[in-house]
Amino acid sequence: MLMEKNRLISLQNSGESFEKAISLYFYTMKDNYEFYKNYNVYIYYGHNLPKKNKNICAQGTIGFYEQYYSNYNIVKNLSKNYFIENSNDIIKYLIYKNMLTYRVGLKLKEDKDIYWNYIKNLPFEYLYPNHKNRILTIAMKKLNVSIVPLYFEKNLLELLLNVKDNKDKYSIYALEYNGTIGRYYLNYRDNKSFSHFYNMLKIKSVLSGNSAFLLEQILRRLNENYIVGYRNHNHEIRKNRQYVLNKILSNYNCIVEPKNYKINNLFCNQNNNLSNECKANKVYSIAYLEFLKKYVNDMELYNINEEWWNE
Repeated sequence: MLMEKNRLISLQNSGESFEKAISLYFYTMKDNYEFYKNYNVYIYYGHNLPKKNKNICAQGTIGFYEQYYSNYNIVKNLSKNYFIENSNDIIKYLIYKNMLTYRVGLKLKEDKDIYWNYIKNLPFEYLYPNHKNRILTIAMKKLNVSIVPLYFEKNLLELLLNVKDNKDKYSIYALEYNGTIGRYYLNYRDNKSFSHFYNMLKIKSVLSGNSAFLLEQILRRLNENYIVGYRNHNHEIRKNRQYVLNKILSNYNCIVEPKNYKINNLFCNQNNNLSNECKANKVYSIAYLEFLKKYVNDMELYNINEEWWNE
């Protein structure tokens, strides 16, 4: 009788978007299959927003796809002009999905520059939910991995209530309705200020926690039966991330995951004059495209209206 494999929660291969999580695991399996085959592996993803450089589009956003995949046959209608020409339908859909209020939708219609700044920072899955579901189904089957969402927007209240100590380690990025990215710190001091903070954030279309919050969301899903895989980033110790990682290391059965050599090599081959976020975008755009070309056939998307009608 075959023994059931242990569940491995892979922190190293989790990320702020499903595109990043898939890319990381797809590449690490090229070199580290012998390690991961011994476990039932779980990786996690959320929604992504620009962190340090607000002028670039984060992995997994509409703008990311528009920048890196417009010229490939695997997707279509990803130009900026296409999204602007279909602005009425897109805004109508976002209002229908309660991602926008009617009043904000009218304001976006009046200013195409603000509209594009807003749309380009939306997760790609917001406008193409069927595409996201199809890709995840293929990835989980082909890579033999469970891919689990961590949607900050749906768990905001519980997450805020859960953080009682060292609140300075945590921060939240939010997509504002004028297309800018705001950063919010947990500096409320009483119930009244907490209520104001929560009510202000709960109406935002997209929320993305910093690295501490990403691990905090995973921490809330752990139990003593799981093994947690991790890897310290010695070249860049992020104190906020390390704070939550230390809590995990102190309370759960943990194991060091092998290096992801192929991702590391891609990073090393990038122009040193680029910011880390720009390097990451280029690296994950290459890795994700390689995954799509290998495992996903007939990738041409519906246009926006057809995608929505087929939900």
